[in-house]
Amino acid sequence: MLLAQVQNSLPPVYLLRCTIDPERVTSNGKPVAPTSIKSEKAAFTLTMAEGGVPIAITPRNLAEERSDLRHLTDGTPRLEGGQVLMDFAYEHPLIVLPPSEPEAPVQSMGRLRTSGLLRLNPRRLSFSFEQTMAIQMDFKIPETSRQDLKIEAKGTCVERAIPAQG
Repeated sequence: MLLAQVQNSLPPVYLLRCTIDPERVTSNGKPVAPTSIKSEKAAFTLTMAEGGVPIAITPRNLAEERSDLRHLTDGTPRLEGGQVLMDFAYEHPLIVLPPSEPEAPVQSMGRLRTSGLLRLNPRRLSFSFEQTMAIQMDFKIPETSRQDLKIEAKGTCVERAIPAQG
């Protein structure tokens, strides 16, 4: 937590705008059709401070924002051996069912939990990440009817300076 506080107090100097290369995505080891990758959702931004210190990655935990999203990690990037690393994890309801009565709470059939690791090389302006999407059902289904989805992706980044304020 102290590292996150120090990182957030550093002034941002530049951004790396990173985009997944649709030709370099696999799902459970098999190539994914490039046309199935939505470019607006396949990007993130890393804010860097002087000396290549990572400050933050947006969106947080690489997750598309939604009202029922629950972050399981703080999504703070760290610098290790010249690479920026970030563990990420979040979950949200799966198949939301409308309430049975006007005042009853919304119910879901389970949760979709996503977790993974992002590796970014700021010198080469490239990144890779691995994530696992696991379905946790609230009712019993045979284990053979579902399988965790392991996604691997690679992409590139473009550096952009942050204009000096003053």
